[in-house]
Amino acid sequence: EETQDPVFLASTMGSLQRTTQEMLHDAIVGQYVYHFTIDELPVWALLGEYDGKADKAYLYTHLDFSLAYNGFRIIEANLTTMQPEDVDNLDSFRISYAVRWHETDTVFERRGERYNDEAFFEHKIHWFSIFNSMMMVLFLAGLVAMVMLRTLRRDIARYQRDGASNGLLDTELGSSEDGHFDKIGDDSGWKQVSRDVFRTPPNMTILGAL
Repeated sequence: EETQDPVFLASTMGSLQRTTQEMLHDAIVGQYVYHFTIDELPVWALLGEYDGKADKAYLYTHLDFSLAYNGFRIIEANLTTMQPEDVDNLDSFRISYAVRWHETDTVFERRGERYNDEAFFEHKIHWFSIFNSMMMVLFLAGLVAMVMLRTLRRDIARYQRDGASNGLLDTELGSSEDGHFDKIGDDSGWKQVSRDVFRTPPNMTILGAL
């Protein structure tokens, strides 16, 4: 049977400084939440609500707890926030809470099943954030591709120009009599790494065995 006379606990705070009001206002706009743990059961709620049209932030000053029990164990814990107060015009406020108990038939071993239900959580898809991330990825990918194309186009043009000046019109890289590629121009920057990457290490058989 649910109790009709909840237990109240109130706390009165002194005058709020302007900086504290601004912090509360920003926290409510940012949808900050606070979290409780009641007998290892998580309970959370928003700090307040924000009216975007009037640019007003309201702080919830009353918390209503609804606890279900079976025997001597708490099976379910719920929280409802009430009594919003305008933060900008709030010099002092009174925080209160109420606790209501009601009995349930759910056994203690099954009290965690409601947290595994997908319908218990409200999943909000932030389409604007997803679109913004996709546009950022496309922009960065296009920027990298443009830089690489300009670099490759410049290198290919240089190889063709050097090859034509050396009589190597059929291939960009000619081969010498001993089977090695002739060097056209002087590689610079990151292209010099290829000499070490494709260099055969000494004692390759011993290295492979290791």
